Amino acid sequence: MNNFLFPFSTCEKINKRGFIQQPYSAIINGISAIIILFFLLHTKLGSLFYLFLSIFFFQIYHMFSHMLHINGNIQTNTIHIISYLVNFSLFYVLYEKSKQELNIYFLFLYVSLILLDLYAFFHLSTIYFIPTQVILFTSLLFYYYQQLPSLLKNNLSILLINILIIYGLVLNEKYNCKNMLEMFPNFPFHIFIEIFGLLFFSFFSFSFYQENAYKE
Repeated sequence: MNNFLFPFSTCEKINKRGFIQQPYSAIINGISAIIILFFLLHTKLGSLFYLFLSIFFFQIYHMFSHMLHINGNIQTNTIHIISYLVNFSLFYVLYEKSKQELNIYFLFLYVSLILLDLYAFFHLSTIYFIPTQVILFTSLLFYYYQQLPSLLKNNLSILLINILIIYGLVLNEKYNCKNMLEMFPNFPFHIFIEIFGLLFFSFFSFSFYQENAYKE
């Protein structure tokens, strides 16, 4: 498995007896989407609505991709575009909250990261542009650290460890999926990534929701 292409390379055996091709991963993403939908429907802050909406789209499309595999790169391309929506929505929330002009050096760094991400996207495999998207995301958290919800600030290290675990599991799938499925052909190893993803998005969204639940 030299090339990692979403969702085909994810380490869950294809279900050939039903219409849902990777049911375990799809179910976990469905649960995550329902949790985010709750925050989306109950938020009172306009900018936060767009952040929750982008995360909801990400998880819904993620779920759909595990339900139905479409030949080609369209699902990888779409999830990449939605990742940008999540990042830009987070940027909008934090920028609006800070009411401060962007530091020119951070802006240069952020644009450089976008260019690096686009290079990885067009010239490398998925395994390389996942970290560039993560760096875009975490750079906003560090730059706007003072604007983060208290719950998120107090547990940021745990959130970052969660991200590292997810990427470590992705790397494990890239290099070891074939061997793992040979030993346990019916075990859906990809659910570990989905479970940590559910925990990440649920906690991240809850921290913003909790802080803004009674505003406006």
